[in-house]
Amino acid sequence: MKKYIKIAYLFIFTAFLFQLFPHPIGVISVDEVEHLRTSFLIHQGQVPFRDFFQHHGVLLQYLFSPVFFFVYRDPIIFWIARIAVYLILLGCLYYGIKILDCFKVNKLVSRLFFPLCWGLLAYENRAIFHFRPDVLMLFFFLIGVYYLFKFSNTYQVKSLSISFVALTLSFLSLQKIAVFYPIIILTCLYFLIRKKISIKKLCLASIPAGIILLGYISYLFFTDSLHAYITCCITVNKLLMQSLTHPFQISAGTNIGGVVSGAVFKYLPFFLISLPLIIIRHRSICAALLSIFFLIAYTQLCFCILWVQYIIPLFTIVALLTTLILSDFYEEDNYNLRYINILTCFLCLSIMITHAIFVKGDVNDYSTRYQKLLNIIKEDYTVADEFRNFNIWNPTVAWHEFFLVQDIDYEALGLPKKDANGAIRTHKPDIINAGVGPLLIDLQPEYEEISKEKLGFNLSIWQKKKK
Repeated sequence: MKKYIKIAYLFIFTAFLFQLFPHPIGVISVDEVEHLRTSFLIHQGQVPFRDFFQHHGVLLQYLFSPVFFFVYRDPIIFWIARIAVYLILLGCLYYGIKILDCFKVNKLVSRLFFPLCWGLLAYENRAIFHFRPDVLMLFFFLIGVYYLFKFSNTYQVKSLSISFVALTLSFLSLQKIAVFYPIIILTCLYFLIRKKISIKKLCLASIPAGIILLGYISYLFFTDSLHAYITCCITVNKLLMQSLTHPFQISAGTNIGGVVSGAVFKYLPFFLISLPLIIIRHRSICAALLSIFFLIAYTQLCFCILWVQYIIPLFTIVALLTTLILSDFYEEDNYNLRYINILTCFLCLSIMITHAIFVKGDVNDYSTRYQKLLNIIKEDYTVADEFRNFNIWNPTVAWHEFFLVQDIDYEALGLPKKDANGAIRTHKPDIINAGVGPLLIDLQPEYEEISKEKLGFNLSIWQKKKK
């Protein structure tokens, strides 16, 4: 009876802490508008990188694109996208717990504390709840890590094959996850050297992932978008990261937008001391890999000025390591896992539902204003929205649809010229989003600014005068 009292006590305690989480912000981000528009353009039959600019992996956008068969010019798309993200995040929580099951840890702690710790950091980060490819990247990465850990315990080729497939899908979701892959490759070489797997079986395990990767490369080749993909997703991102990197300048957990609080990340050096203890305590390749993943992600944080979404893998690894540390203070008891799993499901659902309740007002307000905008902008209007504030459905006037942080010479890279002002002057779209600034002076006689009362947005949006 006492052990079930302990379960109830820990559950009530975690639920109480959950109420202390920072109030999440639910405003729709410009990135969400960008990725929803990408999904819509894919739904229309356009090819990413070739027909329009994108510098992210597009697996999430391809998977979401069928939604546009049923939703057209309706702000409910924002809630559908958020619900899709909630479901993916529930999958992340599930596989995070499965990863912890690969260690000799207290099941009660791993199933209740990990969702709490991860949820607390997720609320602090906030970007993880947005519709962005980072969440799908994390989901497949956690699947890949779990099956890699499972292989290290069982040496079943099937587990390694599933791991390779999941890691490939994670890369196709967002290519920046590849920063962890050299360590995974070295781990596979370690298994070879220790004769835990033969070269033949390793090659067999790689076949499904190889077929997926070859299939995607073939798709890019036959749609004449392979060169554009390499340039947009590798070359452009490399140039972009160079503008964000400052060697030997510790960023202390801040980022360009100032969204991430340094208060959380100033405690991360504690894990540098804890990593050797975790490795010694668990004495497994799994503990070593988690520790190295942390070091890679933390080093990236220290020497780059990153956007908030870049830290999503880091705080997930931190939640896993924190749970491992806490579990050492609990003796392993023979709990009825059925009841614990029910509590875990309730806690995980509570995290998503509570977040949805908190952001409901913000998202609904945005949707209401967005509907006003859709009533003004007819579906055949051409739109210049380089700031990614609203345009999801309307045709645009240029291959580039939004500004990047760094001014890049796209022509020198073999891509269409990026000249938003030139495209606006040439095509004179029906709607122009000037951000919060004035319209191009030479075009002002041909346009009239939509009033903020009619618009509902605090933006400078201009409409072409009717002749």
